[in-house]
Amino acid sequence: MARVAGSRGTTALVVGLGSSASGMLVAVAIARSSTVDETGRYGVAVAAMLLVTALARSAVADPLVAAPPATDVLRHTGRASVIGLGGMAALAVAAVALRSEYLVTGALTVHGLAMRDTVRAVLLARGRSSVAVVAELVGLGGTTIACTGTQLGLWDASAAFAVWAGVGALLGYGMSLVTRSTLRPGWNETPVPTTRSLAFGGDTMIGSGVVQVVTWIATWIGGLSVAAALRGAGTLAGPVTVGLTAARAVLIPHAVRRLDGGGGVRGLLGDTTKLCTVATPVLVLLAVVPEPLGVALLGATWPLVAPVLVATAIELFAQLVAAVPESAHRAMGAGRRILALRCCTAVVRIPLVLLVAPSGVGAVVIAAAAVTAGSALAWWISLVVLVRQPVPSPFSP
Repeated sequence: MARVAGSRGTTALVVGLGSSASGMLVAVAIARSSTVDETGRYGVAVAAMLLVTALARSAVADPLVAAPPATDVLRHTGRASVIGLGGMAALAVAAVALRSEYLVTGALTVHGLAMRDTVRAVLLARGRSSVAVVAELVGLGGTTIACTGTQLGLWDASAAFAVWAGVGALLGYGMSLVTRSTLRPGWNETPVPTTRSLAFGGDTMIGSGVVQVVTWIATWIGGLSVAAALRGAGTLAGPVTVGLTAARAVLIPHAVRRLDGGGGVRGLLGDTTKLCTVATPVLVLLAVVPEPLGVALLGATWPLVAPVLVATAIELFAQLVAAVPESAHRAMGAGRRILALRCCTAVVRIPLVLLVAPSGVGAVVIAAAAVTAGSALAWWISLVVLVRQPVPSPFSP
């Protein structure tokens, strides 16, 4: 069992590296060939697209991989298709309101991207992970060609973004067809209780959604340079987010095995220690990125990004500390507790950002790091309390 988990973890890391490399290539191509304002518009669009795909993955893939092993998890993804269509409509409205070509591209591709993220998460946790690896390598190849063309002046940065998003969407449809996953929109096509999907999806909306709302609020107050700075910091943080994304792909089924096998909180603490130990050297490097490298990667955006890297590294460390207990809550099906914790965090995060946003992007990132650190502590306290209580199967209504 440990060997299988390790193998899937390695595969998830490979897929995560491919996904992160694609995203970094696009971000660097846009940052090097665009104004700060255009980079900010790109950042707003990517944030919206990531929110939709994360919502689909949380509401559909996460409860499916926490289901009993006998459940056929590869085919019942119609609920993700519904969420993708909803995201398409929302991004289309935003594109018209903000007159953003990046949001237009997002609206046209987010349905396929939502399917890709959902199917990929299921494949990495319980299915044919080789399909996910091949798809990611194809996506990386297409993105590399598009971004190389941008750097050579053959087309502009928005074209590279369109290729990255378009190839990702096509891969989502292709992966669905290869694995016979459900593309037809239908809420009841997914054999997961609605309350479970709403709890997991609500967790993402309140967690990641609030983070994006905070980004938009800070952008509204401080201008597009804020979005550009946050996107640039996210680009440099790519190696850490790769590891975190790869870990999350297998953390839920791993937490199920830990809890069923009697490992409990002690075993989960060990997992967290390993995760943080591996990531800490990379976080230190992130905090001290040399100026020549920063300028080479981010161009005119670098002066905005440099002052926030230390706080960004601290926030990422707090996210790593929280990743294991978050997954354990989902593995145990503690939907109400998850939503309660997220709501408490949101109640603190939004007013705090409104308070500090006039002081600049540095203050926003420091405030976010403080809230994330407090949230990590809350997740662990909640988990300790939860494991002492009897809970129902995570796949029961």
